Amino acid sequence: MRKYLFIILLITALPLSAAVKHGGEKGVVDTDYFRSIIGNTPDGVHLVDVRSESEFDTWHVPGAMQINVYVLYDGSCEEFLSKLPADGEVIFYCTSGGQAADAYYGLLDTCGLSEEKMKRFYFLDALLDCSGEKCTVKDIEY
Repeated sequence: MRKYLFIILLITALPLSAAVKHGGEKGVVDTDYFRSIIGNTPDGVHLVDVRSESEFDTWHVPGAMQINVYVLYDGSCEEFLSKLPADGEVIFYCTSGGQAADAYYGLLDTCGLSEEKMKRFYFLDALLDCSGEKCTVKDIEY
């Protein structure tokens, strides 16, 4: 009995995987997963708002950090990468997915990150609004 109790305690003490759930296309995070982590981001998952600082100040997802996507294009890959968390998974977001996709594909195409290094980066391809009491995420109909 002690052996089983020890195993149960050991399993419950292990951290849960922070694996981000993939959406339908390369680099896209699942919108239901993104909804589920708003306000409760798991350890090892970092939300990065790639809009301007003034847009971020107006509203943002709780717990997110802000890095303007234009740092990547007007500055340099090194500058943009230096602002990102060194480990864990990173989800880029904006209001409608365009700038978030720019950040993701900028790392892939402009900066030339390998497929292996890109495995920790994702972007939200959805409509996001946190200007009210709570954030809403709506799928984009293509």
